[in-house]
Amino acid sequence: MRKNPKGKYAWCVKIGEKGQFVIPKEARELFDIHPGDSILLLGDVRKGLAIPLKDAFAGLAARIFGDVPDGEEAAVPNADMPDGEETEAPMDASGNDGSET
Repeated sequence: MRKNPKGKYAWCVKIGEKGQFVIPKEARELFDIHPGDSILLLGDVRKGLAIPLKDAFAGLAARIFGDVPDGEEAAVPNADMPDGEETEAPMDASGNDGSET
């Protein structure tokens, strides 16, 4: 695995006969993913697949269910900030905050 640039990671996984793959242990630890957790898998025919952070899903759910007033933006974690501090970032209906995946 290559860790450059800072805070960016890539892993290679194989897809099994049933279409399943295992999230590497290092990724599960880094992104706090545990057995029984649900994850959101997003797809874009041009950009590919993405698995957003749990907190991004919570922000999207808050917007969908009206917990974030119209015109305001859901707080999403900023991986570049220490201790996972949050930053305000606009999110569209698919949970995209405008950053490339």
